Formats: sequence, C-alpha cells, structure tokens
Amino acid sequence: MKDGSVRDHYEDGYGWNANLRRTLFRESERTQLDSLMGMLGNVSLNEEEDEWEWVLEKSNVFSVKSCYEFLEKEVYIRESGNVQFPWKRIWEDKIPTNVKFFKWTFHWDRLLTVDRLQKLGLIMPNRCGLCKEAEENGDHIFLNCRFTRRVWEELVTVKADTRYTLNNCTKAKEFMLEWKDFNSKDLAFYVWAILPSAVLWVLWKLRNEVIFNDGQVVFEETMTVIKATIWSWLEMNTRAMEYRKAFKFTDMLYGWRLIMCEQW
Repeated sequence: MKDGSVRDHYEDGYGWNANLRRTLFRESERTQLDSLMGMLGNVSLNEEEDEWEWVLEKSNVFSVKSCYEFLEKEVYIRESGNVQFPWKRIWEDKIPTNVKFFKWTFHWDRLLTVDRLQKLGLIMPNRCGLCKEAEENGDHIFLNCRFTRRVWEELVTVKADTRYTLNNCTKAKEFMLEWKDFNSKDLAFYVWAILPSAVLWVLWKLRNEVIFNDGQVVFEETMTVIKATIWSWLEMNTRAMEYRKAFKFTDMLYGWRLIMCEQW
C-alpha cells in the first residue's frame, strides 16, 4: 500500500481495496482502516491528474500562518484536556538543540522503546537493558528501573519536595512536570534547572550503548557522565558561567551535596 497509486487500490465497480502488506492484529489499526474506508467512500474519481491541496486555506495553497494557527489550536485543545505540555522546560532550557528534540519526543511518547516497537509490529523480546529485570518502557527506563531510581535518589536527596515527588510518582512525565525550581541564586539554581534533561539524556544514551554495543551499566561511571554533561551544558548559559568559574569540575564531581546545599 505504501508505494501504490490510487489506481492500484481502486477496483472500478467494486470500490477500494487496501492491499495491506500485513494483517492488522490491533483493534486500533482496524478502527483506523474502517475510518479511512468510510472517508474514501465519499470520494468521486475522475481522469484528471491528482494534485495536493491545503485544506486550511480557501485558496488550497499552503501558508505558514494557517499551519501555525492550526497547531496553536491543537495545543490549546490538548492543554484544555489536562494534557500538559511543558514547552518552556523543553524549548527555553539552556541545553543542546538535539536534547530539546529528544525531550520533545519523550513528552509525546515517541521514543522507540521496545514496548513501542512491539506495538508497531516488530517481534522482539522485551527486557530492560539497565536492570535486566523488567520489561522496557518509557516510565521504567526513566523512573522506575532499579538502576534509574538509584541515580535519581543520589541526585535529588538535596531537595525535600523533589525527593517526596520521586517517592510518590510512577510516571516519568509526571515526575518531570512536578519538577520544582531550586530556590537559589547561586550555581545550584542553574544546575538544578538542567539536571532532569541531563539524566534523561545520559540514561537514553546508556540504554542504546547497552543494546547496540554491548555496553556495561556501571553506576559510578553513569553519575560521572551526568555531572560532566551538566558541567558542559552550563557553558550555554552566560549567567550560569558567572557562578561556575568559581568552581572546578572535581568540586561538582565529589562535592555535589555541598554545592547544591550552598555549603561550599
């Protein structure tokens, strides 16, 4: 069906034939196909050449304005339905652009975790590469995995309300949405703001290293990489660098609690 023309899928006098490449096992897929066939049933074919039309403009010509207004309306509808999208935490954080897109993908459940690949039709075993104990999904990798939980506990115990949230959340996105600013005007404020991004990013890279390159899961090394990532990303924030210049990386590596509790 992917590369077929309209003619390939229309039998004159008989209607539409999807010519699917695989059997649809999931109810959601069959529902979508039925919906598509219902829409196509109202289509009248002729011998003219097909062409694209932009339905959001009366002229049928694409415009950035109409596209933006449509997306803006979609965001409003989602947020009105209590589906929060933390756009400030994603697009305004002082972190690399590729990490912003990674977080965007995470928040819309588009990361290719094993459970999602299985839903897309791939037949493969499902086991978390970090703990080797449970099935892999987004909530497990980024929050509930035994290894991941240890990482978070090591980093967030300096802030009581975040520690409380960690102990009472089972959904990774919920934990991110509940992330509170650090009440500080020192280096700790800037470190805390990008900490969740660094943890998510490093854990995802570690997961990929384990799966694709037979990498090893070592807690101390992971903590070092997370802190080094934060240290590096601080260079993207001019104000943060004003505070960072008073420290060395080894201060953050071995004196995390002292820096975050402003006892240095």
